[in-house]
Amino acid sequence: MKILSRLGPALRLELAVLLAVLAAICFEVHTARAQQKILAKEVVRLHVVANSNSEADQAVKLSVRDGILSAYSAAFTSAASAREAEAALSGELENVSKIAREISGEEVRVSLGRELFPQRVYGDVVLPAGEYTALRVVIGEGAGENWWCVMFPPMCCFSETEPPDGEEWDIATEKTPEIKFRLRILEVIRRLTGEK
Repeated sequence: MKILSRLGPALRLELAVLLAVLAAICFEVHTARAQQKILAKEVVRLHVVANSNSEADQAVKLSVRDGILSAYSAAFTSAASAREAEAALSGELENVSKIAREISGEEVRVSLGRELFPQRVYGDVVLPAGEYTALRVVIGEGAGENWWCVMFPPMCCFSETEPPDGEEWDIATEKTPEIKFRLRILEVIRRLTGEK
């Protein structure tokens, strides 16, 4: 406390504001991680990695995606939970591999497990970066750009810029409360200076 008493009032105010901002940032990070963990229990993602970045390999990647989604869209539409969708997929890995091999003409590696994903924005909905259960399909060398979506609840058929209306997005919006941060010190300063 002796150090603080030696600081001038303006410097103490700046230090207090800085500490408040750091606390708000820490709270924001903690909240985002908690929301991602809740959301991760409710979704199963699809991740398809192309052999290379050539136009042909990228087209094959999209054909593999379409083949998998076509084969399993009914199963995901009827699944009652992410756990149920994951259980259904776990028994289908060999069939997924067969579909991908037939479409691509390449060796493929198929797995179902936890995988890190970057943040994705689908219109007004944000899927935070973090670890999610995913069906991962790697075509050939797996050195090309990848493609991913949410298989359960079924969202893969929608544009990233135009999310669907209704239940499909409830999972991403229900558990993401709006959080507004306010710093008391800034409110006091605004009141004293007449700012709104």
